Amino acid sequence: MECNTEDISTKFKNGEFTFTVIGLGRIGLPTASIIANKGAKVYGYDININAIEKLKAGISVIDEPGLDPIVKNVVSKNLLIPTNDPKEAISNSDIIIVCLPTPVTLDKIPDYSAIIECFNNISKYIKKGSLIIIESTISPGTVENLIIPLIEKNSNLKVIRDFGIASCPERANPGEIVTKFNEIPRIIGGIDSKSTKIVANIYKNIVDSNLILVSNPKTANAVKLTENIFRDVNIALINELAILFEKLEIDIFEIINAAKTKWNFVPHYPGAGVGGPCLPSNPYYLIQEAIKVDYVPHIIRFAREINDRMPHHLIELVMKSLNIIGKSVKSSKISVLGLSYKPNIADYQLSPAFPFVHELRKLGPIVQIYDPYFKGKSINDLYIENDLESTLTNADCLVFITDHDLFKKLDFNYILKFTNKPLIIVDGRNTFDIKSIPKNIIYRSIGRLLINNS
Repeated sequence: MECNTEDISTKFKNGEFTFTVIGLGRIGLPTASIIANKGAKVYGYDININAIEKLKAGISVIDEPGLDPIVKNVVSKNLLIPTNDPKEAISNSDIIIVCLPTPVTLDKIPDYSAIIECFNNISKYIKKGSLIIIESTISPGTVENLIIPLIEKNSNLKVIRDFGIASCPERANPGEIVTKFNEIPRIIGGIDSKSTKIVANIYKNIVDSNLILVSNPKTANAVKLTENIFRDVNIALINELAILFEKLEIDIFEIINAAKTKWNFVPHYPGAGVGGPCLPSNPYYLIQEAIKVDYVPHIIRFAREINDRMPHHLIELVMKSLNIIGKSVKSSKISVLGLSYKPNIADYQLSPAFPFVHELRKLGPIVQIYDPYFKGKSINDLYIENDLESTLTNADCLVFITDHDLFKKLDFNYILKFTNKPLIIVDGRNTFDIKSIPKNIIYRSIGRLLINNS
């Protein structure tokens, strides 16, 4: 913070800045590794001792395309130093980047326990002149009303006078974090203009993307929440329309394809539910802030309810489809394909597969689950089968929760070799071309017309 903004690039290139990245998970590890790969010395701080030991051996602890060789390279060159010692990490650093998880509780309240614990532990080690950057997703006002008071309480430092702080909320897409690290614009809002300018100059040396400077941390965090709430609300709208159009015998995809020819229509698509660390959680950050100012954000709340109900709608489609062939759910084998919340990644955070399977099991069928990214694992009381063929064998109904590329490439004749006939397919992601549905299959997809080729 004592640098002139024009000196930052020179100091960065000369290796005069030392970073600490706090939280070596889905966002933090790629961030730490890529900064280290630029030649800067980076401490990677995490309380997970097993993860730290693996990282010290150059082994990445998350599944993210393109990350493994970077981790191995920067650890071998001692540019990335994994540690669970806060004193070692923080007291040696000029710039601290916080990438901690901020989930919501079962009561849908933002859980800042990791943030609170972190700053209670590290604040006493923060040096005068340090800069703190918050990449975690947090509510507007959390930097001003929670983080700064924690730092000031646990240190002899005062914001602006002794340290700078800014929000630069992550906007990464899991599965593309490394490959698109330089493409996604960064939103930067500092506690004062100097903090904003310095953070911007630091990121100029880290990424090639545009930098969007906003008024303050709460504005930066509001941008992040607005982006994800926009998606959540629009997905809810299309989910609601899809269910309505099923009843009206209208194909939602035909509607979307026609509507998107108009310049002001933004296409969104129906599905089995909304998962991941952001969309199911972020609306509740703003809902809680709305409560504090005596405001009810009705659309945001209703959108969450609609999207949370989609796994239950999928069960309704299963029941209706089995009735066509005279089978009850209880007497059926139902195979669920996909646990990940999105295709082609090993990430099951808040996946709609969990509520779907838990509710389905209450009805008494035999349920088997297969996902190529979690073969042979038990996750939240769900066992994932080791192979696809045994999952398909004697199945009366297949339910697609995730549209992994592996599933999209499945041949119907191959599937029918193992399953009972006629086979019910309930497609929660519009995985297949409906024109290719062969004989012996009854096919239902959310918002589409029933195809009965039995």
